[in-house]
Amino acid sequence: MTLAAVLCCVMIATVFTSCKKDNDKYDYKITVTAGGMLTGDAAVNWSYQVMSVYQTALNIDSDEFTMDGEEEECNKYVFDTCKKAERNLPAGGAGKIIVYNRTTNKPVYIREI
Repeated sequence: MTLAAVLCCVMIATVFTSCKKDNDKYDYKITVTAGGMLTGDAAVNWSYQVMSVYQTALNIDSDEFTMDGEEEECNKYVFDTCKKAERNLPAGGAGKIIVYNRTTNKPVYIREI
């Protein structure tokens, strides 16, 4: 009887710990770094314009945001949305844009201009 109770507890623990959560939360951060010949106000202005393009595309109002869902789906959405946003980047600038999944410590999107 004791053995049956122990096996029952082990099976219950296995079932509950092996199930994946339906909705995980992933924290992202966008960084824009001006480069090339841009300095001073021109670099700040360009960075602001680029950040605005990505914020508009992702429907966010900050450089940090959270998504709920599975990691692969969230990262794919962020990557695909950022790729589409590239069409709206301002001309005449240079720099680097990174969208980083801070939860998994991995970059999801990198664009150098």
